[in-house]
Amino acid sequence: MIRFLKYLFLGFWIFFILNLVSPIFGTSSTSIFRLGIFILILHVLELGFVYGKLKSIGRSSARDILSVLAFGLLFWRPLLKDRT
Repeated sequence: MIRFLKYLFLGFWIFFILNLVSPIFGTSSTSIFRLGIFILILHVLELGFVYGKLKSIGRSSARDILSVLAFGLLFWRPLLKDRT
């Protein structure tokens, strides 16, 4: 289930970036942009709360940070759950 949700998020981010390059959906493009920025802000806040825990288990590389920004708790929660 988590893998499926990660693929959905990945698809959304690809769609978001394509929308930034060439908005093809008219007024929906603005909604997609706002939703993407909102999710990104939430994931940045989430990273602020979780970074210390990720660092303590040795998962604070640039790839891990980008994964938290892209997938949020779908990425970090299983990591922390496995360590406890």
